[in-house]
Amino acid sequence: MASTSGSGTKPKTRKDNEVWLIGPTAHALTALAQKTKEDEKQGMNPPFSSSSEFEEQVNSSASECSPPKKSKPGKPRAKNIMSPVLAKALDRTKISDRDAVHLIAAAAQTLGHNVEDIAVNRKTIRQSRMKLRVQSFKSAKEQFILNLDPTIPLVVHWDGKLLPETAGGKETYDRLPIIVSYEENEQLLNVSKLPNGTDVNDIHLEDFVSSATSKFFDMLNLPTDFLQLSPSLWQTNAGYCKAQKKLKTMKVVNDVAERGVALIQDYIHVITKDEEQRQFLLQVVSDHRKNFPNSLKRTVIEALKKNDLCC
Repeated sequence: MASTSGSGTKPKTRKDNEVWLIGPTAHALTALAQKTKEDEKQGMNPPFSSSSEFEEQVNSSASECSPPKKSKPGKPRAKNIMSPVLAKALDRTKISDRDAVHLIAAAAQTLGHNVEDIAVNRKTIRQSRMKLRVQSFKSAKEQFILNLDPTIPLVVHWDGKLLPETAGGKETYDRLPIIVSYEENEQLLNVSKLPNGTDVNDIHLEDFVSSATSKFFDMLNLPTDFLQLSPSLWQTNAGYCKAQKKLKTMKVVNDVAERGVALIQDYIHVITKDEEQRQFLLQVVSDHRKNFPNSLKRTVIEALKKNDLCC
């Protein structure tokens, strides 16, 4: 290695037994060597008792002479904008995770946001929606229990529907939505999946009778004396004729259960194939329909404010 000190001078050549240092370390060694010579002239003890102390001092001096390193600013993490209200809206409108990527990205750009700052990849959206479904289900369950009045009787509704396990599949299962209603409120409890459908030919009258059947007669104030007779004599029994006439005037409405069946038919083969997530999905959609009964702007704004989802 050679260096020049200026014009008109010969370049210096490093000898075999010489080591040339440049930069902060060279300045540190030069300063320490000069100080050591001055101390020796004054008869003072060597400043370092070992080579390790000397090395530490050199490193310390070199670091002081070194310019501070500039830290590179890291790239900001993309923001996950998936919220409970957005996740519910996507589920209700049957938007898949892939379609949600395009929808959210286009909406964000239209609203003036930088799409690069938003997490709009399918994996993040899918994981967020699955997590929020569970949270929404637990929240709805807690709210239902909290608002439940033990003095108000509940009515249980259910109805079955034989549906294929997959779209176009041959294997079918009975889906049994179970809903409770009280006053003007309805709550979907579960959508049971029964492995095999029941043949109607295997159903008999005794299948509808239990130890609690007598309560039905008590609540409606119906005579029960004909139950002691042979069914062949019921048509001529006054008590039976009275009960029959009263029951025929009653209107039996199964709209609640039918809405549950319609819900299953609409969402059984969309968004997810996981059975647990499917249960959460049905609960989320049912809850969203209650909070957003229509798509009017006034209704949407009021529902958002009611749920503390609107600033």
